[in-house]
Amino acid sequence: EMVLTASMDHEAQLWSAASGQRGIRFDGHACGLIVAAFSPDGATVLTSDDSSAKLWSVASGERLRKLSGHQYAITSACFSPLGDKVLTSSRDFTAIVWCATRGWRLRVLQGHSDWVSCATFSPDGANILTASDDRSAR
Repeated sequence: EMVLTASMDHEAQLWSAASGQRGIRFDGHACGLIVAAFSPDGATVLTSDDSSAKLWSVASGERLRKLSGHQYAITSACFSPLGDKVLTSSRDFTAIVWCATRGWRLRVLQGHSDWVSCATFSPDGANILTASDDRSAR
């Protein structure tokens, strides 16, 4: 078993849960990380720093793709239950659904009047919930 951490030193790190030994480092970010998450199958890591998110191979540590499209800082990021999509939310008042395998923007979710603090998929992946500093959830 591995533990994944994100830190303000611009990198995410895999650690052995049993021994505490450091594993693969995921670096190449411009600023401190706010998100680090495993894909449901454990093969990919999702990280986010400022206005972009990155997908990494757990096996090699290689960056697979960069998800760019938000105008301001990303506030949350997660995989869909099947791992085929990524959802990011941002201070630009939007959330974006991405294709995890291609890095394409599938949909931009708009409608909040303040920054979107978090977004998540429902357990079956059919719905998305966003929460905003405008004191609403959609």
